[in-house]
Amino acid sequence: SLLAFCQRNAKSRQGALGFFLLGYRAWEDRKLPEAKQYLEGSNQAASPIQDYARFYLASIAFELKEFKESQTHLEDFSSRFPNSPLLAKARLLFWQSSLELKDSHTLLNSLRGLTGLESNPDALYYQAQAYDVLGDAAKALPIYQKLYYQFPLHDSANLTAQRLSALAGGDLPVPKEWRITRIEKLLTGRRH
Repeated sequence: SLLAFCQRNAKSRQGALGFFLLGYRAWEDRKLPEAKQYLEGSNQAASPIQDYARFYLASIAFELKEFKESQTHLEDFSSRFPNSPLLAKARLLFWQSSLELKDSHTLLNSLRGLTGLESNPDALYYQAQAYDVLGDAAKALPIYQKLYYQFPLHDSANLTAQRLSALAGGDLPVPKEWRITRIEKLLTGRRH
């Protein structure tokens, strides 16, 4: 069986790949503790898909509400796997885990030097949330405002509108171009 092969060859590249396959199958079948065990076995040896093993371990930890473990699996993901196809998903999961832990400082540190931050609605959303958790409305408010007007179709649109309203209270001064951009994007996306 594949499991027996993996156990005999735990320190080999082939064993790591086999453990990953077993872990991924268990993950697909929603057998999370089993998937976690196999993916941990996959991390025992170097393999060309260590980024995948690390990402799925973090995903499982998140689903099991083990947010610190999820965060730990992804702490150095960007530097270890800068060319991974999972990099954007790993960053998002890291930010989600950090927010669940109310670890705003770690979340904000991970955003420092992020290329394209101003045009990345996910990054902006988690940046605003981090400042919000810290109670820094002066920093959170302009970010929520930017999200609301420049990314009105983003997944966080409803929560962004709620937080913007709660923090600002009334009508904030907004550049006319931002209002026009919001209207155009909403009409294009047919969400009014």
